[in-house]
Amino acid sequence: MTDKEYFRRLLLAIIATIPMTIAAVWQNPVFAQDEKAEWSTETLMEMLSQVKEADLTFTEERSSAFLVGDIVLTGSLKYIAPDFIEKRVESPYKQRTKISGDTLLVEKTSQRGESTIQQYSLSSSEALSTIVEGFRATLAGNLAVLIENYNIALEGDMLTWLVTLTPKKPKLSDHLEKIALTGEEREIRTIETTNADGDIARLSLFYQMIK
Repeated sequence: MTDKEYFRRLLLAIIATIPMTIAAVWQNPVFAQDEKAEWSTETLMEMLSQVKEADLTFTEERSSAFLVGDIVLTGSLKYIAPDFIEKRVESPYKQRTKISGDTLLVEKTSQRGESTIQQYSLSSSEALSTIVEGFRATLAGNLAVLIENYNIALEGDMLTWLVTLTPKKPKLSDHLEKIALTGEEREIRTIETTNADGDIARLSLFYQMIK
């Protein structure tokens, strides 16, 4: 498998996973008193930093030159600060993707119930590590780390907004074109990830629990 194909497969599993936990932030009543505060990237990061644990369900639509027609996935996600993320795809196949510390684990379950597990070290790849740490910085509200790796464009206001992340470094832009998040007030409606090869993953998010 070439390095580019390796990243193409991992990006669909990883990039689509990590931003989903952001959705819960805007649904937390603790931020209601700040509705009139100035809307800025700093405000957004402050809100994100409050989330310590979240459970979500999702619907994900993927389109790719490698697929005949779009594929629709459904499943659940769990996030525990600062670095634990687990995504479970339940349909149309079963797959678990877990990121904890420096370890990425992908477990696939066949229709016969047989599991195969692949495990990767994030530190073994500078590009992969930078991508994951960039998303961890988003979840933790670490604006300095995020700015180091991405250009951040915030449009609209708290009622109707759009955040677009585009990578700064060539090692990222070789694989990732952009991530676009749309939302209303404290609720993210969609997260659309576009890879450099044209693959697109579009997520619809449903909050279940937040702490």
